[in-house]
Amino acid sequence: MAGNGPVGSTPLSIIPSGLGDRFGTAWDQLLEISADLLFVLILFLVARYVAKFVQRLIWRRIPIDDVTPATESLINNTIALGLYALAFTMTLAFLGASWATLLTAFSISTIAVVFGLADLLKSILGGAFLVFERPYEVGDRIRIRDNEGEVTEIGVRTTTLVTDDHATVIIPNSLHLSEPFRNLDRETSVSTVIRVIGIDGERETINQAIANLLGTDPPIQGHIALTTPSDRGVVDRFLVFASSHGIGSPAGKQHEDPNKIHARVQLKSTTASSRDVEADAVQRLRSAFPNAIVSIRRSSLIDECEGQDVE
Repeated sequence: MAGNGPVGSTPLSIIPSGLGDRFGTAWDQLLEISADLLFVLILFLVARYVAKFVQRLIWRRIPIDDVTPATESLINNTIALGLYALAFTMTLAFLGASWATLLTAFSISTIAVVFGLADLLKSILGGAFLVFERPYEVGDRIRIRDNEGEVTEIGVRTTTLVTDDHATVIIPNSLHLSEPFRNLDRETSVSTVIRVIGIDGERETINQAIANLLGTDPPIQGHIALTTPSDRGVVDRFLVFASSHGIGSPAGKQHEDPNKIHARVQLKSTTASSRDVEADAVQRLRSAFPNAIVSIRRSSLIDECEGQDVE
């Protein structure tokens, strides 16, 4: 009895075993949380790329220069929002929750905590924005507010810049949700398409006339594609029909004639950024076809058209 410890004390030999079990349980929980976070990340990345794929699939079927920029933005945002909502719903289901459970969890006390941590949550959301949208990467040169420099680190809450005078600037990621910023290293390819709608004449004659217009000094490089009524698909015919009857158009606006030829002139990317070149091309086409509708459209989603090259 003398060799035994006090009554109720824990033998020393049991302590290492208990600590080992606790560490093992903690490790298992850490692996489970990591797997859940990895699944959520992959799910939202898949949703992002599926949204981009669906958007481009739609604009391959419907010429993007046939719709207004507002309509393009509405369709793209609707697709992205729908897929992100689906991904979020799948995340809740994977974690064993639901929208009803989530709404119930947001009690008054929870809302108070959210307001208290508003800045932190905004920074974390801004970090998620950088992960999924990737407006810039490490090594890019960006400008936000009065700060300009090279991105050296992108964290969950902050982004680190190094300026030209070797100063380190820490920017909260929450600014990306409310402040405009510029990526000075990333070039966005924007295509310019000029549409000439309602041209009388023969296909070959019109094609050669447009080529001659763009080829005069100074020459304008681009692609020419003509469409006759027999070439148009069902979607194109519906768009032309809607436009010709004034559907979705302001009162008094000139409408398309579905029985005439349409021309699509896509300027090459080397000249698409020049507004002077665009204005010159539009002026030439309006002078040559005074009774036609000449409109211009710029977008990064416009695919290169097939047709005659004008050098």
